[in-house]
Amino acid sequence: MEALDEFIIINVPASTSNAKSVEAERERVLTSSDYVSWTSNQTKVLIDLYKKYRTKVGTLQIRNLKKLWEVIAVEINNIMKINVSATHCENKWRVLDRGYKKYVDNQNKTGRGKKYFEFIEEMDAIFKKKKNIHPEILLSNESEDHLPEVHNITEVETPETTQVVTETPKRSRCSAVLNRNKILENMRKDRVEYQKQRLQIEQEKLEIQKQKLEQIKKRNKLIEERNDLLKRST
Repeated sequence: MEALDEFIIINVPASTSNAKSVEAERERVLTSSDYVSWTSNQTKVLIDLYKKYRTKVGTLQIRNLKKLWEVIAVEINNIMKINVSATHCENKWRVLDRGYKKYVDNQNKTGRGKKYFEFIEEMDAIFKKKKNIHPEILLSNESEDHLPEVHNITEVETPETTQVVTETPKRSRCSAVLNRNKILENMRKDRVEYQKQRLQIEQEKLEIQKQKLEQIKKRNKLIEERNDLLKRST
């Protein structure tokens, strides 16, 4: 019997196994030391800081997205007297970003109850001027900051509730078209502004290189003059 026991295999249904895995992962996240519960005020400050610093990514002050979240984490800790890391801030932003895109998608569909999103005004101030509000209406993938996917996000989704809005289908379709056109126009303007900023940065880099080249030429000339003097003296 001992030999047979080694070969006993218990087959668990896939659906039950997956459900348990999901529940276990959820429990791990909620009990993890990395879990952070964000208040409404803290979230609004996070959004405001993202809006403040996002346009500076790629400059000498904030060279990349990693530095962006580090700067935001330091400032929000000072303002709100909390202790969150750059990863906490980035994960919370991803939750907000995903929730906002779901809200926009729901608003553009007719015949469905409208969803409520707590931070709609704050997010509108950022996304209605950006290219990546929704993947379907991107003009181009050039010059985009592709954010890596984070699989272990330890934040909780912003609650969304469904409420019925009395709105005729015709008015809803018209509103969706106007909103889409407005978004596309803002995207075009944002692309032009982005290209101007990139051009300015490249021109500044070129000017710095020219100055360095001039310094090298002057230095070489001084060295040549010194060598001539040494030859004459000998």
